[in-house]
Amino acid sequence: MKYGNKIRDAHVLRGIKFIRYCQNLQRKTMFNFKKLKTLTKEDLRGNILELANSIEIAPVMIIRHFLTLEGFTKREIRDIIWGELAPPTYLKEALKLALRNDPVFSPLGIKYGKERGRIGEELIAKWLDSLSIGYDRDIGQGGPDFLLKTPLCVDISGTIKEFDWIESKATYGDAFEMRRNRKQFDKYKFFGNGLIFYWFGADPTLEFEIFTWKSLVNRVDSSLKSRILKFISFVPPEFEHLID
Repeated sequence: MKYGNKIRDAHVLRGIKFIRYCQNLQRKTMFNFKKLKTLTKEDLRGNILELANSIEIAPVMIIRHFLTLEGFTKREIRDIIWGELAPPTYLKEALKLALRNDPVFSPLGIKYGKERGRIGEELIAKWLDSLSIGYDRDIGQGGPDFLLKTPLCVDISGTIKEFDWIESKATYGDAFEMRRNRKQFDKYKFFGNGLIFYWFGADPTLEFEIFTWKSLVNRVDSSLKSRILKFISFVPPEFEHLID
């Protein structure tokens, strides 16, 4: 392997590591959310990060719960988290720490999450355009991200397979994620055979035809290949310390 490829692969691994960190934080928060609801204001005092680690809850969600107990409305809590309303003085430092260490539920985390979804779909669109495959994009009607006007023919391990739709997921497709998405994918079977992108990798499965960044990166021209590698490798600078 060339030295340049080693550097590239190291960056890719960091990007995937960050995505897995975000997914794990989101799941821990979901699994432990009931535990959070039982905590009192006294329980929530102290170092916000130590508390977040001890109960395995995203720090921003702890701030939200504390503000709820303090009597703030949902709109006020939203405005405080998003920096549109000044937080109580006693909560200022805790909020700052929470925002810096929450790549999922903080405003920056939400922003980056939406951007990943947008870029993943844009890369697929560029690939289809290069193949002159027409498509309709889903605009919130409950269909797949790409409904193809003509079947997409792809050589997969020496076998030509045809696909009628594509769904893009800017996540890692482990067993939990696939179970969570199964109902959605099953609904799309109405449209024919589907190709599912789990951009940041996937565990082996026989249930769905899965593509990852590796499946596509050597099928495209150098310009699109560069964009794919940049997408997979990206770690938001504000959250780099979380995976160092």
